[in-house]
Parts: sequence; C-alpha cells; structure tokens
Amino acid sequence: MYMESGSRYRYPILRGREKADVAVVGGGLTGLSAAFWLAKSGLRVALAEAKTIGSGSSAYNCGILAPCHQMMYARISDEKGISAAEKFAQTHIEAIQSIRALSTNPGFSFELQERNGLLAAIKNSETAELNHETETMRKVGLPAESVSFSDASDPGAAFIKVPYVYRINASRYLMQLACNAEKLKAKLFENSRVTAVEVDAVYTESGSIQAPYIVIATGYPIINIPGWYFLRLEQKKIYLYQTEKRHDSDHVIMAADGSYTCIPGETNDLWRINGGFVGTQTGEEGILTSRLRIKKKEDRIAIDTYAPDRIPYIGRYSSKTPNIFVGCGYGGSGLAGSMIAAQAITAQILGLPSAEFDIYSPIHRTISFHDLLRSGRQYANGLFGGFGAPRCSHMGCCLIYQPSSHLWECPCHGSRFDNIGRVVNAPATRPVHLHKRK
Repeated sequence: MYMESGSRYRYPILRGREKADVAVVGGGLTGLSAAFWLAKSGLRVALAEAKTIGSGSSAYNCGILAPCHQMMYARISDEKGISAAEKFAQTHIEAIQSIRALSTNPGFSFELQERNGLLAAIKNSETAELNHETETMRKVGLPAESVSFSDASDPGAAFIKVPYVYRINASRYLMQLACNAEKLKAKLFENSRVTAVEVDAVYTESGSIQAPYIVIATGYPIINIPGWYFLRLEQKKIYLYQTEKRHDSDHVIMAADGSYTCIPGETNDLWRINGGFVGTQTGEEGILTSRLRIKKKEDRIAIDTYAPDRIPYIGRYSSKTPNIFVGCGYGGSGLAGSMIAAQAITAQILGLPSAEFDIYSPIHRTISFHDLLRSGRQYANGLFGGFGAPRCSHMGCCLIYQPSSHLWECPCHGSRFDNIGRVVNAPATRPVHLHKRK
C-alpha cells in the first residue's frame, strides 16, 4: 500500500560537467514534480539523486491526496488572516486538480480514486476546534461539513467530511513523472549525491551541473547558511502499520491533530502514525497504537519533515540566493505539497504571477523565539550530550544508535546513517566514521 523502495528503471551516474537551465537536487516527489513542470515549460533540466529515484521519504508515501491532513485552516486564518487561509486552500485545490488532469493525460498511467475523507477529533475538548475548522474551510472554498460517524477502529469524538480527497498509486505516479520528464529532455542521474552547492552549480563526487537556477528538493535542505533551515525544520519518525484485516468503513480517517491517518485497502488497512523526533525514543506511537487497537502484521519506519507552523517552505531559498529555490516541510502532505512547489517554483523562475504562493515563502517568514530556543537547546544537547559517540557530518552532533532499525540517528537535525556510516537521510551529505560496536 506504500511505495516500493527505489525506481524500477535505472538512470546513469552523473559524470563530468552537465549544463542546464535548472539543476534539481533530489529525486523524490518534489524533485521529479519540479523537473517535469520545468521541462514542460521548455527549460533544460538536469536532476541529481543521491540514491535511486524515489528511494527516500517518497518511497513511504501513503498515497493520500487531500487539501489537509489535519486541522490547518482555522489556525492559519486566526494567525495570518483569512486571505492567507484562502491562498492555502486555493493552491491545494489547484495542485489536486493538476494531478487529476495528469491521471487522464495519455502520457501518464496511474490510478486515482476519489475517497470519502474525514477529520476526526480525538478528544471531546477538540470538538469546538473542529467546528471552527469546518466554518473556516467553508469560508475559503472547501465545502466541509460535520457528520455523524461510528467506526470501531476509531473512537473519535467528532468528525467533519473533507472534500477533494483521493487515493493515488503514489509509486506509479512518481515513476510516470520521471518517465515524462525524461521524454521532455530532462536528464536524470542516480547514485549522484550532491555534496556542494554554489551560486550557479552543484557538485557530486564525479561530476557537476552548471545552471543559473537551482532547486533544492532533498526533503531536508542541505545548505545550512544562508537559509538557516536547521533552525526552522524538525524531522519526525513516521510508523507505517499494515493491519491483519480491514475495518468496515471505506473512509480515509485523519486525526485532527495530525497524529495518525487510517487508509482502508482491499483486504487490510494502512495506518500512518506520527512518532517522536529522530534520535529519540518517546514511545508515542506505541501509546497511540494501543489506544486505536491496531493489530499489525507489518510495519516500517519513515521520516517526515515539518515546519513549526506546519506550512511548507516553498519558493526562494533565501534573500541572498534569489536563483536557488526550495520545497520542503510538507509534514505528511507530500503529494499536494510537491505539486504546489513545482508550480510555484516554475512560475517564479519564468517570472510569472505567483502571489498565491506567498504564504509558503521562506523569505517572508521568521522563526519564533520559542522555536529558536527549542532548536538551540536541541542542538546544544546533541552537541555535548553523548561523550565518545560518533559525530554527525552535518553539524557535529553526537549520533545515537537505534538497534531496532540498525541506524545511527542525529537528535539535532535528523540525519541518519547506516551501520557503516553511509548517509541514509539528509541534511548530512557526507558519511561518518563509526567506531566498531562491541
């Protein structure tokens, strides 16, 4: 029910110097969506992926396309104004409609099915918030409605029906993006980890791409300064559970607080459970799994990247790098978010009107003092908290070994490494030297 790990096709390693109009770093949903959209607009595109196409976080996409995966609109309206919530809704609707249009395009072949989507308030105390969310969604053009719903798999206190919810074969969709981008003359390279980014070029161990525009689509951005994304993002573990059997409902159920999503399949269900930060072991997922009475037959662990306000960062990387762009921090909504990023970045590179994407702009958003303090404390704890432990190649934090996954994890910014020190997850771009474990 989730994607297979890596591409079915094989693309060459980047060797020597390539020239393009746009260099894309990362071959997941964001990178491939951007590559396709940019190439479709007539630009020469070259993409470098560290491993194989679709082998990162995109490999664990659950295939739910929706205008939200938790309560969002009321908070955006309250904090930023109703016009910001309208932009958030409109860009999501347009992204969903664009993916729907691709599903009927003769050049694409992937399944897309409309589903009944529900936001579920877990606690009685959330009922008032859910009602506020319903009212706000209606104001911004999303015809949400409160509904009565009883399902043994989810003891939610209240529910609202969410429009524009689709089930998509995410694996097929991603590979179709790659194939169609290549048909449009985009060049795709695998096993080509970018280790350095300059103003007009990106570099791997065996080659480079020279380009006046660069798109960073690595999940967690790999450029520390400028941008300061290591202070503006958090990486969390996502637990994917396939159950022994499916429950009776055909509804896609999404927790109002974003803690879980239940996706019904033909013979069983897929649960997406939010866990703690990378490099920690909080047990949150176990408590929630027990409460929801999930009987699992298979599980996997993925990583997802979140912005503190849960609004993705999409647009120019920083005010000092106007030709470098980024798309990240989707927090579970990668299908819609990656399409929004592709459309926004393409419009900005081509100089087209793009005011509707301002809500996502990294330049126009500042980190709060609370989040800055949290990030600083987290970094200090990671830097000095593990005497004798291997150090992360990103910013020097002490790595923590997780026996269950056989991976080394950075508690500061979420990089992960395998047993011999190779990078598994960004923002690190270089391997680490590991001591032999006794």
